[in-house]
Amino acid sequence: MAKAILNLGYGSYVMNMEQAVVISEMLAKAELYVSKYHRDKDTNTATSTHHIYENDSSELGTLKLVSDEFYRLSKLAGKPADEK
Repeated sequence: MAKAILNLGYGSYVMNMEQAVVISEMLAKAELYVSKYHRDKDTNTATSTHHIYENDSSELGTLKLVSDEFYRLSKLAGKPADEK
């Protein structure tokens, strides 16, 4: 079965290509949420505002198809050793 690497934010996830496409389509239809922290320098008070708005981003992440051979070799390599 064809595999794909889906890069979202700081993470990269390996899954079946069909699953990656479904997730990508769901994200394209989702709205965005942002919480903004504000501090008033004069009164030294803090407030937060919350915002939900249409997704107008031109890039949601990247989707990379990988061959079966690449998947198998990478899977055999396993988790990388911690660097010192």
